Amino acid sequence: MEKGIYTALITPLKNNEQIDYIALKNLLQYQANSLVAGIVVLGSTAEEKLLSKKEKINIINYAKQYAQNKQIIIGINEISIKNAKNAILAYNKFNPSAFLISPPCYLKLNQAEIENFYSS
Repeated sequence: MEKGIYTALITPLKNNEQIDYIALKNLLQYQANSLVAGIVVLGSTAEEKLLSKKEKINIINYAKQYAQNKQIIIGINEISIKNAKNAILAYNKFNPSAFLISPPCYLKLNQAEIENFYSS
């Protein structure tokens, strides 16, 4: 993976909480024309928990289409190991540069449990 700056993209939403695909396209094209090495989609700043599986896949497809000259990192923000693995399997077909896997939120885990989450 290329060294450099990676922009963590927001997911632009309309007032009705639907994805604003025009704004998303503009954000992606802006990043494609910038000097950043890549982008992070579905990260912790991307309102990922508000999105359906279909919307998440649409965002990844948009990223591949409009920021195709950039490295793309896909965020994984799941509470369970099972759901994290399933998300990785589902998104792997998009051939991302990497996955950014957040530790489970809202769970008070000790160091051994965190290590188990990532090693599973």
